[in-house]
Amino acid sequence: MRTGRIALSALVVPMAITACSDDDDSPSAPAPRVTAHRPQDKPFPTLPCNRAEPRTVRDGKTLACIVTADTNVGRITCSAGELVALYDDGKLKECTLKRAHGYNGVPCKAGATAKWFKSAKLYQCSVEKPYATSGVTCRDRLIYHENGWLHRCELAESAQVGKVEMPANSQVAFDDAGKPTHVKRPAEAPLALESFECAEVEYYRSGGVRSCLTAKDANLSGMKTPAGSRLCFDEQGKPSSDAGRDCVGAKQPARKPR
Repeated sequence: MRTGRIALSALVVPMAITACSDDDDSPSAPAPRVTAHRPQDKPFPTLPCNRAEPRTVRDGKTLACIVTADTNVGRITCSAGELVALYDDGKLKECTLKRAHGYNGVPCKAGATAKWFKSAKLYQCSVEKPYATSGVTCRDRLIYHENGWLHRCELAESAQVGKVEMPANSQVAFDDAGKPTHVKRPAEAPLALESFECAEVEYYRSGGVRSCLTAKDANLSGMKTPAGSRLCFDEQGKPSSDAGRDCVGAKQPARKPR
């Protein structure tokens, strides 16, 4: 899994519409007619598509294709020979950046895929150097929630958020309030929980362990569990069936995870 919350500027900014009003309520003076002028709609972007490659067309508009030339969509220049995708209103959805581009401090590097929400807020981009965001320092690809909080990344440095400790090189995920939900730890740094070690850990918002994917064969209350077994717990730390998951030893007594 390679995998912040930053308010980001819109790529397409509509002009404000201002309507005038008349304060003269005299019956002898008819109110002048006021016309609110709407801004001219920006033309839908035209993509120079490679005709030999598939493309997505809807209502006569090309929404996605491999472009044959560098293509400007708003302020962004997309690289030739790569996919450019648009939303149905013409806003940019995805492309490979021709040049490095910053979004409220996020230094998105050239030559990597960047993606946006329909609101024009940043969804994904990659950074050249480790970048600090949402309380952690990440490398390479960053994925965000629409409200600006970090969603997924690989840690360049160890970090702790609440009770959750995350070593460097972990692949981590957060909810849209910045709480850790999933940590895939590097092989050399499993999480020790009593008599077993976890390669991947899912967390409750409280920071308690929700599930553990075992890194090695283990013995859970007298029951042998092979590496790769998923152990699940409720918010009190007791074994849980965690409906919908393939949990091991849910009905067996176990010590509360630390």
